[in-house]
Parts: sequence; C-alpha cells; structure tokens
Amino acid sequence: MSESIGNSEWVPVAEAAGAARLPIRTAYNWVKGESIESRQRDGVTLVRLDEVMAKASKRPEAAVEVSPLPALPSPARQPADDAGIDASPAPPSISTAALPTDLLAHLIGLFEQGMALQTIVQELHLLPELVLEAKRQYDRLVAASGQPSLLEQFNSIAQRLEGRMDQLESRMAAIEHAQAALTRNAAQEVCDALSPWQSQVQKHLTERLDQRQQQLESAISNVSESLSRHRVFVCDLLSQHFRSV
Repeated sequence: MSESIGNSEWVPVAEAAGAARLPIRTAYNWVKGESIESRQRDGVTLVRLDEVMAKASKRPEAAVEVSPLPALPSPARQPADDAGIDASPAPPSISTAALPTDLLAHLIGLFEQGMALQTIVQELHLLPELVLEAKRQYDRLVAASGQPSLLEQFNSIAQRLEGRMDQLESRMAAIEHAQAALTRNAAQEVCDALSPWQSQVQKHLTERLDQRQQQLESAISNVSESLSRHRVFVCDLLSQHFRSV
C-alpha cells in the first residue's frame, strides 16, 4: 500500500524501514517524536519514503541506535510457599499493547504470504518475542474467524487443481482409448461395407471377361471358316489350271 503526492511517495512505516535498512522500531520512534512527517490512512501510518531515506543516510555509520523496547509487564511473583520463600518470578511476556497496529497489520500480511518467522526477524530487525506474539495473535484471529488463512486457502486450491488435473489426465486417456477403438471399428465397418461391392465388381468383371472370351471364340471360328472356304476355292482354281495345261 503506497500513494504518491507530488514528488513524494507515502508508504507504510514497515516498508519505509525496510527500504532504508532501518530497525522498524527506529522508524516508529521518528514518527512518535515527530522528527519525520506522517499521516494516517485507513488506520495505517504512512511516511514519506524520501524523507526516511534522507534521514537514514545522515545517521553515523558507527552509531548503533538501540530502539526502545515496548514496556514489558512486571514479572508476576508466585505466592510464598510454606517455607516463606518466594517462588521464582514468571518470565516476562510481550503484551498486546506492545505491538503497534501498523506493525501487527504488516506482520499479518507477511504471515498470510507464508514468510518464515526467522526471515521476518532478519529482514525487519525485530525482536523474536515481538514476531512470536504477533504470530500468536494472528493464529487466534484465524481460529476466531472460523475462516482459513490465505496460505491455507492457496494450499486448498492447489490440492483441488491437482485433483482436477488428475481427472483431466484420466479423461484424456479414456478419450484416446475410445478414439483408437472407434478407429478400429471404423476400419472394420469400411471393410464390411466394401465386401459386397467387391463381390459385385468381381462378378461384373467375370461376366465381361466371359463375354469377351465368347466374342473372341466366335471371331476365331469365323476366321477359321473363312480360311477354309478360301482354301477350297484356291484348290479348285489350281485343279482347273492343271487340267487345262
């Protein structure tokens, strides 16, 4: 979330701190001390990115700023035992008020993206206790809402898509099998359809060949008869010639 007004880009505090490589608590301290300009929009604190970058560049390289930690609740003392000796104090915990609203909203966005907690601590320079407390609050919010987180929704959608892909692959295999079967059946049907026609063609050709054979035999017979008549005629002529001689 960011907006540009004039030549200045207004961004959330956490984003500006990350861009300037600052501890996020330092940026919040600047906002609280009014050493940088800030404004609210939809409950989120915005700062000018160029102003944060300029102020961060003026910090001495050797100076290491120790950000003031959120106030921790006083350690609770256990009731004295029978011996009159106080029990060991309970370890301090980060209270809900120790997490600024902007920081909590930014961390929830990172949780929704599935970013690892140790990565958040390293990149935002936060105390592990702060990140763990934000994660606990986020888990409680998700459980109270009864709705899955974005990461869980994404995983669910990915599983459903994977199932759909498996179904599509099964259907494609079934379609290919059916297509192959149809091809074989179609080829057989063509052969069956051509079989009677083939018989008819063969019969027609046989009849034509028989007719041609009969015609040839008749023509040969006629030629033979004609040759016989000519032979008799020639013989008669030769006989008459020899007689006259």
